[in-house]
Amino acid sequence: MLPGAWEGGDNALHEGVLVLQDGCLVIDNGQMPLLLAVQRGGVSWNSDRQELRVFDHTYRVGETVTVGGGAGAPASQVEWDVPPADNCMDYPVWFMSRP
Repeated sequence: MLPGAWEGGDNALHEGVLVLQDGCLVIDNGQMPLLLAVQRGGVSWNSDRQELRVFDHTYRVGETVTVGGGAGAPASQVEWDVPPADNCMDYPVWFMSRP
């Protein structure tokens, strides 16, 4: 999923468990799951292996993830190059950057 232009900050740090929830890739910190926006430059998702590569770290579903970035609008309000599934559109989005 590659979102279009985003003008929020990307200096925050978010930690939680990497979860595939009804086909939506989220970080669940026990309070509010955030949909991950897999962006250009060092971040990729391998759905076959269920692995998230964030620069020099690889995380699997079920593992604790620490990623830099910032929270944005609900997925339904983001301009996506490749949008997530319709059932993922109510999640707030976490735009990843280097931790």
